[in-house]
Amino acid sequence: MGELPVPALPEQLSELTACFERALSPKTRVIHLSHVTFSTGQIYPVQEICRLARAKGILSIVDGAHAFAHRVRWQRFRHPGNPQHIYDSPGD
Repeated sequence: MGELPVPALPEQLSELTACFERALSPKTRVIHLSHVTFSTGQIYPVQEICRLARAKGILSIVDGAHAFAHRVRWQRFRHPGNPQHIYDSPGD
């Protein structure tokens, strides 16, 4: 188990996928990553990384909690148990 060094400002998302691919070994059983990192806001290409893992018989686990705010823009929704409406931030 360990952390994977990745470029802070990759020019292309494929650079991030390549980092994961280079780090794999025959001992790799699981890839656990965040869809969006809390420290830099980097959005990872999870579909490609999961596809890579699946092709090699590796389990992938994605923490997608931070991705929600990047997908929903100014959409009104109700939180279960709370009658108030909540609005998401507009982002860019």
